[in-house]
Formats: sequence, structure tokens, C-alpha cells
Amino acid sequence: MNDKERIEQLEKEYSDFAYIVSHDLKAPLRGITNIVQWIEDDFGDDVNDDIKDNFKLLKGRVSKMDQMIDALTRLSRVNRRDLDVVSVNLVPFLNELKENVCSQYPHLNLHIESEELQFNTYENKLYHVLEECLINACVHNPDASNLEVRLRTHIDNNNLIINIKDNGKGFSDSLKSEVFKLFYTEEPKDRSRTVGAGLTIIKKMCSFVGGEINIPSSEAGVEVLIKWPIKNK
Repeated sequence: MNDKERIEQLEKEYSDFAYIVSHDLKAPLRGITNIVQWIEDDFGDDVNDDIKDNFKLLKGRVSKMDQMIDALTRLSRVNRRDLDVVSVNLVPFLNELKENVCSQYPHLNLHIESEELQFNTYENKLYHVLEECLINACVHNPDASNLEVRLRTHIDNNNLIINIKDNGKGFSDSLKSEVFKLFYTEEPKDRSRTVGAGLTIIKKMCSFVGGEINIPSSEAGVEVLIKWPIKNK
């Protein structure tokens, strides 16, 4: 077996594993959720605050596990989904992205600086990568009422270079090697609003198209640098 065949075998084994996990673990999680609801209904309103908190904690952890399974499934599908290469007009593409993200986060001031460009690429993958970066900038900003993000693009040697910079709290150099790890969250899982899979997934997307994504450490805001290969129309 040569190296290519080994890689293909490992990819298949991983995909099979993710499929089994997503289907075989979903059923018992739904069962746990139902049982908790039945117990809550049996108790009714006559229950002390400690028990209510325990029910909330249990349901929260089941929900988190469900999200982690979904993330693992999405990660396994990066190389098998959204494979259509289409012509993208960059400025309207970014304007649509801005409209959709700002509708979710009304306090977001998103400034886009981009030149006109028509090119062929995996449109859905590029959209997901940029959307994830922008949503991350909103979710992890401690001041939800003052969200400032600047997105700039330029071309360098047949690569679309995308720079996304926010006004959040940034992160230390010690976390630089951690942020792309699957299920890594800076906060404890019980308090984190995410499961820590988004950056892992978009990093795999960037690698799939032959690009790169990097996040330099910074104490003032987070900067995301993306290199995305393009083909002229």
C-alpha cells in the first residue's frame, strides 16, 4: 500500500467513524433529553432551586454533547460536501455576507474594503470560512454593543488575501497553537457559547482548497489572515 492509498484509507475510516458516532450517539442523547423532561414533569413546580439547577445543568451538557457530535460530522464532510466550483463576483459576494451576518448581530459595524474581482472557486466553502470568522468576532467580543470588524482583501500571486480584524480582547501568544484544536474553548465548556470546533472546520476547508488561515497573537483585537487560491474566469 502506497502513501496515497494509506491516506485514502485513513480518510474513509475517519468518515465511517464520524458517521457511526453521529447516528449511534444521537439516539441515546435524545433518550436522555426525553427522560429528563419526563422527570421534570413528574416533579412539577414543587421543586427546590438546587434540583432545578441540576436539571438545567444536565440538559445543558446533553445539548453541548449534541453540538459536538454535529461538529464532528461537519468536519468529516469537508472533503465530501460543497464541491461545486462556480464563478464568484467578490464585491456582491461580500455584500451579501455582510447583510446576512449583520442581520444576526445588529450591533455589528462591519467595514469591507475590497477591489472588484471575478474568479472561480468553491463558493460555499469560502462563504462558510468568512461567515465563521465574522461570527467568532461577534461571539467572543466582551462588548456586544460595540462590535467593530474590518474586512480587507487584495490579490497576491493568484491568491485572494483576506484580512479580518476586530476590536475584541485578543488572545495571548500561549493560545496561538491551541485555537485551531478541535473542541478547544478558552472558557470552561459549561460557560462557553461554542463547542470550539468552528476554527478547526474552516482550517480544514482552507487546507482543502490549498489555502491557509492564521491568527497572529494580539492583546488588542483578533486578526485573521486567510490565503485563498483563485482562478481567473
